[in-house]
Amino acid sequence: MRIKSIALAVAALALIPTAASADIVTVTYTGNVTGTDSAGYFGAAGTSFGTGNNTTTFTATYVFNTNLNGAGQYNNGNSFETYGSGSSSPAISASLLINGQTFNVPNVSQSPLTGSSTLSLSNVANTGHFIAEASVSNAAMGNYISTIDPNAPVLTSLNTPFSYSLAGSYYYLDQEGQFDFGGDNLVLFSETVALSPVPLKPSIWANLIFGFLGLGWMAYRRKNQRALTTA
Repeated sequence: MRIKSIALAVAALALIPTAASADIVTVTYTGNVTGTDSAGYFGAAGTSFGTGNNTTTFTATYVFNTNLNGAGQYNNGNSFETYGSGSSSPAISASLLINGQTFNVPNVSQSPLTGSSTLSLSNVANTGHFIAEASVSNAAMGNYISTIDPNAPVLTSLNTPFSYSLAGSYYYLDQEGQFDFGGDNLVLFSETVALSPVPLKPSIWANLIFGFLGLGWMAYRRKNQRALTTA
């Protein structure tokens, strides 16, 4: 009976939302893009974005290891930066989605790398800066939001997910990013940014559950053995 109760308790724990890992974070930017897709990464080669009254949206997604060995790191409680090049580049992946087509920055997670990457997030005295970059082999993708919006999120920990939408009345003029690959030179005007820590993988939870079950079974057997010895 006791082992059954333990199993039920552990199963209930598995239903609780998983704790986030502060090491791996996903940073997502959305906004509008202008320029010409000369290489045809996002549809027909030569397609122009953001011309006339037409607007084209983009989603840029970065995954960083914010505690990578060898990478430069800075954290004072509400400003955070991690950066590096070669094998100490903290970017695990970087991708750009336009017109339903996704371009993955090549080799960004391979070692040794020829490029570098940076994640810089801060909000000090109502001045917010949200920057992510990944560069490989003389090509680069970067996204920026700089603002003096007093409602920009104050970062106290990377454990806490946040999102921010650029308020037009508070923006700086340097919030535009870039995408330079294979003849493409696109300008990325970021309007939103979100950061989400990556939760523990299901396999990790499975190992924890089986570990708890094993401990419970051992305790159950020891109790039975003591009872038999006493009898």
